[in-house]
Amino acid sequence: MAAGERGRQTAPAGEAHPVVLADEPAVREKVRAAGRAVQRLKAIAVAHPTSVLPWLALADVTFRADSPAESYAYARVAYGRALAALTGAGWRIGRAVPWSSPANRPALRAVFVLRRAAALLGLAGEERQYTALLRDADPEALGHLDDESPVPPAPPTETIVIRGLD
Repeated sequence: MAAGERGRQTAPAGEAHPVVLADEPAVREKVRAAGRAVQRLKAIAVAHPTSVLPWLALADVTFRADSPAESYAYARVAYGRALAALTGAGWRIGRAVPWSSPANRPALRAVFVLRRAAALLGLAGEERQYTALLRDADPEALGHLDDESPVPPAPPTETIVIRGLD
C-alpha cells in the first residue's frame, strides 16, 4: 500500500482497500461518562462484551508500570475483540487499517496497550509482534498512539496536615 495524504491509505490497483470498522457511538459515550470508575467500566464490558471500548478503557485505567498484570489481562481481551472486529470486516495481516479513520483507533489502540503491558512484563517477542502489527496496519499509528490516552489521568492528590494536641 502506498501512503496517501497524512494518515490516509490508498490501495494500488489490484490491492484490497483499507479496512474501516464500524463506529460505536453509544458505547463510546458510556465509556467516556464512566471515566476512571472501574466498576462502571466493568458493567459496560458486561453489557457490551464484544466491544473493544470498555476493555480498552479498563486496560488503561488499571495500568500501573510497577504492576502491569491486570492491565495486560484487560488489554488481551481488548486485543481479542479488536481482532474479531477487524477479521469480521475482512482484514488480513498486511491489509491497511488507517489511523485516519476514528472508528479504527480503538482497535489500533488495543494492540498498542497490549504491546505496552507486554513490554513491562518482559515479553519482548510479543512486544515486537505488536509493534510490527501496528506498523503494518498504518505506519503513522505508533506516533499518534504514543501521544494520546483516551482516559484522563487521575486528579492529583492533596496533602492534608492534621495537627493534634501533643
